[in-house]
Amino acid sequence: MNLDEQNKQQGQQITLVQTELGRQKQEYQRLERNYKEVVADNEEKQKALDVGIQKTNEMKRAKEKVERENNALENAKKRLTQEKNDAIQEKENAKSYMNNLFRDFDWLKKKTDEEQAGILKLERDRNTLKTQILKMIKNNEENENMLQRKNQIISTL
Repeated sequence: MNLDEQNKQQGQQITLVQTELGRQKQEYQRLERNYKEVVADNEEKQKALDVGIQKTNEMKRAKEKVERENNALENAKKRLTQEKNDAIQEKENAKSYMNNLFRDFDWLKKKTDEEQAGILKLERDRNTLKTQILKMIKNNEENENMLQRKNQIISTL
């Protein structure tokens, strides 16, 4: 092998190495572009993830706020229900009290009417007795007068 052949062989090897180097360079550039695309895509996904996390946190805060409001409304509802039941119970107690008062009032009215009837009967009896007593007094006076007249007639005899 002579020098020309060696040169030719080395030239071919250099050409092969240069071709391989060019291909490797293109591959490197392609990989570099892919890397940049993946990094850019990763950044976009990270931003989307951050936005998702932020929205999730906002939703959690909104949910907690709604739960607090719901608890407050439930407590208010329980309080109002209790007040309503207390008012109903108080109303029923008042009704019962009023019914007792009306029953007592009716009983007193009945007793008063009975006593009034008794008083009227006693007044009638008193008036009847008074009339009879007056009649008896008048009759007694007439009898006394008659007795005196008879005594006078007897004494004149």
